[in-house]
Amino acid sequence: IWKEYGEDDGVGEEWWNYVVTFIDKCYSEAFFDDEDCIVDVYKHSGVDKSKIDTCLNESGGLDGDIKNTLLEEVIMAEKSFGEFVVIPSVNVNTFEVEGELSAENVFAAICSNFLSDAKPEVCSLCLDAMNVTECVSSQENGSRFEKHKNTKSGRFLLVIILQLLLLVAIILVAVALGT
Repeated sequence: IWKEYGEDDGVGEEWWNYVVTFIDKCYSEAFFDDEDCIVDVYKHSGVDKSKIDTCLNESGGLDGDIKNTLLEEVIMAEKSFGEFVVIPSVNVNTFEVEGELSAENVFAAICSNFLSDAKPEVCSLCLDAMNVTECVSSQENGSRFEKHKNTKSGRFLLVIILQLLLLVAIILVAVALGT
């Protein structure tokens, strides 16, 4: 989509519309690779499906054991920088979190980068929680532990986690689309 709608002008309004609409309509296990959902997003984003199909087919397609030249181009560009990036991944300081990116995994990576005497209390309170997002939110709202009500560390950590999760969602969409 970027190649067709963003590469020339560097803005890619349709690509951004597609990303936002895809996240809104199709970013779930049930619809992530659902052709009808994707076509609907194309329509709502102003993306011509036939252009994207042609681009995919001309670059080698997505089926079988055939080299996809567009994907190879992206891989070669990454290699030219001296480092191959596995997507999806998130960097927390110098630590790379790869594979299944979840709130729990990213939160654990963030907390593990603090020295034990400088670790925010929210890490101790929520690291082993059944639902990390809920635990961090409850810390922020002061509903579980009153003493966190006026601290900024829990709020700061929550903002970082939410920003990382949004970034991961955008990367996953781009990777899934092969653009």
